[in-house]
Order: sequence, then C-alpha cells, then structure tokens
Amino acid sequence: MASRKLKSASPVATKQAESPREMQREDRRIVAEKIADVYDDHAYIAPWTDDLVARDLGVPCAWVAEVRDFMFGPANENPVLAENARQFSAWSADYEKFRADLTAHTEQGKQLRNTSLDLQRRADDIRAQQNRIVREGKL
Repeated sequence: MASRKLKSASPVATKQAESPREMQREDRRIVAEKIADVYDDHAYIAPWTDDLVARDLGVPCAWVAEVRDFMFGPANENPVLAENARQFSAWSADYEKFRADLTAHTEQGKQLRNTSLDLQRRADDIRAQQNRIVREGKL
C-alpha cells in the first residue's frame, strides 16, 4: 500500500471585523434633515420607518434611531404600518387555521376514499357470490 503524506493545513489569517464608523456632525445633520422630511408631530409618515430611512441614506439604522429619539422623540409606530401589521397577523392566523383544516379534510378525504373502495370491493365480492348462487341454482 502506498502511503500518502498529508499536507498540514496552513493557518488561515482571520480578519478583524471593522468597527462601524462613528456618526459625525455632518452625518447627524443629514439624518436629522431626512427624518424631518418624513416625520410629523408624533410618528413617521407612511411608509417611513427608522429602517427605511437608514436604507434610503445608506447609514446604520442605529444612527437613525439615535437621532430620531434625541430630536423627534420615541419611535411611535406608523399608524398605517401598524394597521397593516394587525391585518397581516389576523390573516396569518386565519391562513394557518385554513391550512390545518385543509390538511385534516384532505386526510379525511383519503380515509373516505379508502372506505369507499373497500365497500365497492366488498359489494363486488357479494355480487359475484350472488351470480354463482344463481348459476348453480339453474343447473
């Protein structure tokens, strides 16, 4: 048997994760101006959220949350998004119930089909036996 020499794995250099850059004064100004454009007295205007503002500006969501919290107040839910989330939650519960019912009815349908096939087989056997009895009786 030929023996193979295994190469030792070379150590892989691991990169240190770069820490996110810190928010500068200019960053704060830009974030604050954007929030001012999309935030009314108590909440974001639909469809805006901290996350959407952050994606729009290309900055971390934490920056937006920090500036919004300091300058505009708590992140009150956008009422349109809150209603949409409520409707989705209700729909999701109804859909899950529908899926469970459908699964149960599908299983029940399979059982009923199997019962029907069994009854048909038994009826065929009885009919064949009746035909034999009739034939034998005419001899």
